[in-house]
Amino acid sequence: MRHRAAAGLVFWGAVLAATVIGGRKPELNWDGIAYVALALERDVGVQEAHRQSYAYLLEAAPATRFEELTAATPYRRAMAEDPRAFAETLRFYRMRQGYVGLLSGAHRLFGTNPFQASTYVGIASFVLLAAAVWAWSGRAVSVLGESRPEGEWLRLAALVLILQPAAAGSIALATPDLLAGSLLVWGAYFWAARGMLWASLPFFGLAVLARPDALVLASTLLCAPALVAAAFRDREEFVRSLLPFAGGIGVAATGIFLAWHFEAHSWGTLFRHTFVENAVFPEPRWPGLLEYVKALGAATVLVGYGLPARILFGLGALAVVYLWLHPLVPQRRRVLAAATLAAQVAFFLLFPLPAERFFVAHVVVVGALLFESVVELGALSLEEGRPLHLALLRPRLAAQSGR
Repeated sequence: MRHRAAAGLVFWGAVLAATVIGGRKPELNWDGIAYVALALERDVGVQEAHRQSYAYLLEAAPATRFEELTAATPYRRAMAEDPRAFAETLRFYRMRQGYVGLLSGAHRLFGTNPFQASTYVGIASFVLLAAAVWAWSGRAVSVLGESRPEGEWLRLAALVLILQPAAAGSIALATPDLLAGSLLVWGAYFWAARGMLWASLPFFGLAVLARPDALVLASTLLCAPALVAAAFRDREEFVRSLLPFAGGIGVAATGIFLAWHFEAHSWGTLFRHTFVENAVFPEPRWPGLLEYVKALGAATVLVGYGLPARILFGLGALAVVYLWLHPLVPQRRRVLAAATLAAQVAFFLLFPLPAERFFVAHVVVVGALLFESVVELGALSLEEGRPLHLALLRPRLAAQSGR
């Protein structure tokens, strides 16, 4: 208990420090204007929401930043000056009602500038993410048992998943990315670490409500065991996985329904608008093959916006390969790690967004699965009196000596 309390003090102290630093003031981008307008729209209507959102932006932004967001390009100038064009663009964002509702509620509750209120939602999302990682790490170190209470300190290694720049840097943004990511991680924790389908589904559903494209990771995690079992003709595992598969289909259907109900633009229109041309009034047209390849190539070059993020993504991919090849890692964990990587690739192919904040959940889930496996292998080494490096780096020899 003493070790757990001390480790918790350090862990949550680091989380608190990151929260204070990241949530000091809002980081303003154009997407934030759209979300603020949607949060205001519920009370004042579309036209007035347009006026108020830019008025709040003027209040919150330095003069140079306000100029960038309202007049740097013809598109941004049109959005600032034409409420009708602005309302058409909101169709790209309106289906993210979970986040919009929270932002609207925070604005009403605190009575502050909605851009500032967005940081409160970001802080809550970051703490929610930290709580999921703390719970997952606790589940992992529990295998060491009461004989190794100092194992609680291993949980501090999971801080790297929380303090990654993409997570801490999203606190101040008025976007649903961190909220959806934290909910996805909670869903993955209950599904991957606890095997509790009934507990994971509400979190996956809420993640999709915050950002419907979260269905890519949520559905992949739920459907992957059944698909792999079918591929390997494992009838028993396939039957066990049918209910989660149905849950994954249900989560995907929820996201699709939200897009339909709120009259979101089609994927093709969204792709062209985001990656090909910022049309003031987007045409309902899909991108050509060359346009798609060029956008994908440009995003691939920019992915992560820097070396640290690319290193993190590379380590995540190597972790999946390690887990898949290690003979002592449970099959289900291998499948879920591979499914997470597959979902990350699928999301990037659908929406080649280079910013790493869109992949926070993927990195955390793979990192947590790796952490869980390393702790279990360490416990096995202690139990059988074998060196830890043998279990980690020479798994086949370890597996033979353990027989």
